[in-house]
Amino acid sequence: MSHSVKLSIIICALDSRDHLVRCFESLSLQYLPRSWELILVENGSSDGTAGWVAAEYPQFRVIANTANKGVSIARNQALAEARGEFVLFLDADTYFTESHTIKHLISVLDSDPTIALLAPKLLYPDGRYQCNVRRFPTLSTMAVRALGLDLWAKKRRFFRDFLYEDIMIENKELLDVDWALAACQLIRSSVFNQIGLLDPKYFYGYEDIDFCYRLKRGGARVVFDPRVSLVHIYQRRSTQSCFFAYHHGRSILRFLVKRYLCLI
Repeated sequence: MSHSVKLSIIICALDSRDHLVRCFESLSLQYLPRSWELILVENGSSDGTAGWVAAEYPQFRVIANTANKGVSIARNQALAEARGEFVLFLDADTYFTESHTIKHLISVLDSDPTIALLAPKLLYPDGRYQCNVRRFPTLSTMAVRALGLDLWAKKRRFFRDFLYEDIMIENKELLDVDWALAACQLIRSSVFNQIGLLDPKYFYGYEDIDFCYRLKRGGARVVFDPRVSLVHIYQRRSTQSCFFAYHHGRSILRFLVKRYLCLI
């Protein structure tokens, strides 16, 4: 991956035009490096996103898929064209409320070459913290989430530890974590040359966990920075659609097989 620009922003969209309006507006208020690019992968939407972006934001590059190829393949398509020293994965349903967030994240990576992936704090629209960094899932934490027992489990030490909840109460500095939600990740692009792209077999969900797992196995650092934040609406399509629920379930099984059975 050649580095002719400082930053490549990669966004995947599926019927997300309304969210993108706010996302792009907030990006326009960011202090961005002199050289940057934005690559939008339009993943088979029916709301005219590709045409709207091409007309309103001709400086952005659009990859228009005729069908939904899944998150990993879509992001890999953009990575194949990205020219940035750093790659910023953004979900379409995110938006910034502070103008210095991206500038701050870049400065942290510039100052510490040992960090491979950096994630800010994600907030719900009402300001609540979203628990966007966690420990790697275990059979017990996966069972809790599958059964919808999160509220019960949050009173138990093992689940609070999984969410880093007790640490987060006091933490105001950089924190090494297992993985971070890919709604916003700033990644040093050189790591893709070292460990490869996202696993294309993850259609929806767990591609971020798998990528961080591979990073950590290779000795790289995944770091959380609570000093800056952005809003993530967090649609969780797997709770709204049988199609996405099915693919999310397949992703969970794939991660289990890769981590515990080492068969892939």
